[in-house]
Amino acid sequence: MAPHPPPSVPPATYVPPEPPQDYYYALTTSSTLRCVTNCTANTPGTINCNHGLCHVTRAGPQCFCWDESLYWYTDSQCSGRVSKVATGLGVVIAVLLIACIVFVVLLAKRRKYWRR
Repeated sequence: MAPHPPPSVPPATYVPPEPPQDYYYALTTSSTLRCVTNCTANTPGTINCNHGLCHVTRAGPQCFCWDESLYWYTDSQCSGRVSKVATGLGVVIAVLLIACIVFVVLLAKRRKYWRR
């Protein structure tokens, strides 16, 4: 039975979404036949999601990264992660360091001016 269109889509123009069946394949081992995907561990073509989990979606196997509130990930397989907290602290420290350098330079110029 075909799925019904959402109320906002006219029935004549509705194309139901494709199920993710295209992303499953048969894998034969020594005595078994298994239905697997690229998200199945220890199979040829397994996607390594590093700091995340692999799920088969309608768009295919995808990695969903852990702790996205704490880290930025540099690729779609959750391998390169950058701490948001460390980045924020680094920016604050850099701004304070620049402010201190500017303050010391201005203070040195002011002392030099008063010694004339």
